Formats: sequence, C-alpha cells, structure tokens
Amino acid sequence: MRHLAHHVFIALILALPLLLLGWNAEHINPLLEYQRAAVDEHQPWRLLTAHIVHLNFIHAVMNAAALLLILFWTGAERQPLSIGIAALGCGLVISTCLYIWQPQVTYYVGLSGVLHGLLVFLLAPVCTRNDPVGWAVIFALGVKLCYERIIPGGHSATEVLIAGPVLSVAHLYGALAGVGLSFIWILSEKLAGLLKPNAQRSN
Repeated sequence: MRHLAHHVFIALILALPLLLLGWNAEHINPLLEYQRAAVDEHQPWRLLTAHIVHLNFIHAVMNAAALLLILFWTGAERQPLSIGIAALGCGLVISTCLYIWQPQVTYYVGLSGVLHGLLVFLLAPVCTRNDPVGWAVIFALGVKLCYERIIPGGHSATEVLIAGPVLSVAHLYGALAGVGLSFIWILSEKLAGLLKPNAQRSN
C-alpha cells in the first residue's frame, strides 16, 4: 500500500504542471507544441514537450485524471524511474512516427498517446502473471484502437468537449511503443535471470 501511495503522490506532482500548462495553453503552447515546421527548423525539444501541453484546461484535466487513474491502478507494478523512462520513450516514438509517417499533421499536443503506451507497459507484468483482468484490459484497448481507425469520427463528443480534433493515430503509436517497451522489459528480465546463476557460480 505504501508503494502504491508513493506512485499516486508522484502522479499528483506530475498532474499539477499539466494543469498549469493547460490553464496557460494560449501562451505556452506555441513554444512547446509539436510543430512540423518548427522541428524542421531545429527545435527538436518539441518532440517531447508536445505531450505535456494541451489544447485547453479541460483537455489537461482529462489527461491528468487519466494519468492518476492509470498510476493508481497499475503504478505499483513498476518503479518510478521505469515509468518515467517509459513515458519519455513513448512520447519520443509518437512524435517521431508522426514526423516520419504523418506529414499532413502540422501540429500536435496532449498526453493521451503516452497514456496508451504507459497503460500497456504497466499492464505487461500483470499479463505475464496470466491475470485475466490484465488481458481483458489489453483486449478492450485493442478494440478501442481498431474502432478509432475504422470510424475516425468516433471522437466527436470528445472533440466538442476539448474544442479540437483528436489524433487517434497517436494513440496507436503510443500503444505500439508500450508493446515494444514491454518486450524489451521481458527480454531484459529473462537475460538477468540467465546471468544471475552464472554470477552466483563465479562467487
């Protein structure tokens, strides 16, 4: 329980800057949002900072709440450092994929893609224990992603709420990044398990 409370406390600390940035979106976003033209003009930090700014305060509140829920439910599965590295990795993968494969996307803001990746990454230990709840959530997430790709207008209510478009392909890239990071984690765990007996014999 103490470990979980620690993660929730960290999530609250992270949520506050998101809300502050969302409150001042009009002034902050031009400096931090993903802008394809700006990246071309040697402003690479936007590949990461795009994920901490939002269209407006409501958009920021929605993603901050989702971050709290994800970490409250699954945060104890990972160390804070691992979660932070995964978040950075997911953000970088999303922005890079947008830059390479979505040239029509001229700007992007929001944490939702990273949240999809973090959810997959944090559920990986649950799934490796063959927990049916973990697999059920992964299946539901897969259905959601398929729905978003088949019915692009399925976010109309959310788009009205946040007063802007939802870039569902970022959710897909984020989830795939989470899958890739999960496989890296599983392989590293297996490698560590193979090396540990050798280290014990050498002692």
